[in-house]
Amino acid sequence: MGACFVDFSNVTAAGLYDLQTRGGNSTGIVVDANVYRAPLKQALAAFYMARCGQRTEPLSDPDLVTASLRGISVRPFAHDECHMEDGFVDERHTGEEGLERHRDGTGGFHDAGDYGKYTVNTAMAVGVLLHAWQHHAPALKCLELDGLPRAHPVMPYVLEEARYGLDWMLKMQKRDGRVYHKLTPSRFVGRGTLPDADR
Repeated sequence: MGACFVDFSNVTAAGLYDLQTRGGNSTGIVVDANVYRAPLKQALAAFYMARCGQRTEPLSDPDLVTASLRGISVRPFAHDECHMEDGFVDERHTGEEGLERHRDGTGGFHDAGDYGKYTVNTAMAVGVLLHAWQHHAPALKCLELDGLPRAHPVMPYVLEEARYGLDWMLKMQKRDGRVYHKLTPSRFVGRGTLPDADR
């Protein structure tokens, strides 16, 4: 079984199409001038939903994928304020004590289900957001997500998420210029635990 490329350039009417071939059928092929709008909004919404240190609200944008939990339709990843005590320096590995022991590590993005936050991963994500802005500013400037609470309403959304990541990265820098590379729990929680229940 192999992959095939199909040119839909001659299809001008927007809609859902089914493709039938001798090798099999494909259903639900979307042809539309804005075919990438929903996936783009879903990808950008993931940054907001992965925010740490604040409450994230369920988004109401109709382009976003919903999930079903026990028969109830839900927007994934909404959670209450979390990890407001981040973070503590691990003296066993750094030898640091005193004033440097507790650092304000609030903010940033949860990297995965274990809710760790990583400087390199955040830098990569921020770089991708800024690169997208550099090359696609006119299209991204007017992109809005319905129901998204905005801290900086005049700032384009993609730049607001880049700023959220940058603000956290600045907190990870030490007075001498070195940078902590991660902020992770001392023990990882089990799957299915929301960020605000991670203690």
